[in-house]
Amino acid sequence: MSTAVPVLLPLVLVLVAACTAPWPPLVGCAEVDACMTGSSSLDPPSSGDGIQTVTGHSDSGGSSTTAGDGSGGSGAGGEEALPVEVEVVLTPSPMIDVGEVQVSVWTSRPVASIDIFDGDTPLVLGAAPALPVHVFEVTSDDIPGDGMHMIRAVARAADGVSGEDAEELLIDVQPGGTDVWPPYVKAGPINGFTSAAMLGNGIAVGGYFETNQALEAVAVRIDGTKGQPEGVPILLGPVAVTGGGRGPAIAVAGDDTAFVAWTRPDNGSRRWAVSRVTFGEGKGPTWTGPLGTSVHALAVAGEVLILPGAVEVSPGTHDLKVWWVSAVSGELLHEATFAASLVEDQTNMWDEVARGVAIVGGEVVAVGERETKNDLDELVPRTVVLRYSLDGEALAEWTSPGELLDHDGGMAVAPLRAGGFVVTGWG
Repeated sequence: MSTAVPVLLPLVLVLVAACTAPWPPLVGCAEVDACMTGSSSLDPPSSGDGIQTVTGHSDSGGSSTTAGDGSGGSGAGGEEALPVEVEVVLTPSPMIDVGEVQVSVWTSRPVASIDIFDGDTPLVLGAAPALPVHVFEVTSDDIPGDGMHMIRAVARAADGVSGEDAEELLIDVQPGGTDVWPPYVKAGPINGFTSAAMLGNGIAVGGYFETNQALEAVAVRIDGTKGQPEGVPILLGPVAVTGGGRGPAIAVAGDDTAFVAWTRPDNGSRRWAVSRVTFGEGKGPTWTGPLGTSVHALAVAGEVLILPGAVEVSPGTHDLKVWWVSAVSGELLHEATFAASLVEDQTNMWDEVARGVAIVGGEVVAVGERETKNDLDELVPRTVVLRYSLDGEALAEWTSPGELLDHDGGMAVAPLRAGGFVVTGWG
């Protein structure tokens, strides 16, 4: 389990400005023109001391409304001010895995500010209404801590009326760094896993095994508790390329479904292949690409597969390729080529290969390496980053300037939660 930077559980929230019935919770007053405070149907019953309490619909802590001391909680005509009903909404709840929790607040009418507490400890005071008010991260059993947390919100309207509600949040996260899985060793002289992706409470891995026929691409699901394979490994077909960061790549497409892409041999040449895998059932049909192609990574974007790799233009020389393939039929929908211009490389002898891909902010980001000339007119490999729209339109490209390393190449890319992406590679 990875350990993130500790956070202080700022469970800030506000999904406010919602209206009372007949509008459902989580609908802002700004969206409903009829959310009027002067409606007689919404007037609260009067009381002799100017204090009005309204029971809300929260099961955990209850909702209450306070209408002030009688001096500032009344309308212009002296009538009693409308109550403020409040409901705290936590998503997800309970929290049993490392990840993000959204904290929101529903109110029956617009409010000016909201205070949030964890029990009696203030988390934020005077927060402005927002949807959600805050997203906080659970990074381990210590942050913010296992157990039951009573998250309480106090919403304050501009006319002095306030209301509050509380919701229980159970946090039960397995301690990080305490589980050491026993090593899984596959019998046989040649085998290895070359890619992995989270699949439910387990891990889907792709790799290769040696069989009586040849090296074959394989998909295996690893149990997230024991660290051992679940069921029989699924053999997919012969593999032509392994080692050096190359091999079958896997990407998850559902609770029990993944896709595996690999390069397979074909009559002295090679071509990319991709297959759907449903763990517990087996493999689906295998779709293949043009002769002379190879694939090194895989991403799933809805019903489209993104395959980055290369096409061989001469022995040992490639042009970088990215293919868009239907995840339903295997039909080739689009392809993009990246290579040095004819002005730079008149004989097309410089090598360009894609190594990794990720979906980042609704775009396709592919990384790899390309050969280019340095200041000494020497041919050197450099990291290249290419951005495309989801349907294949080229958006931007970037090549490492070589300011820090004599040689470098990108091998993998992943999105960052705060936006942008990170590239890993070699140099």
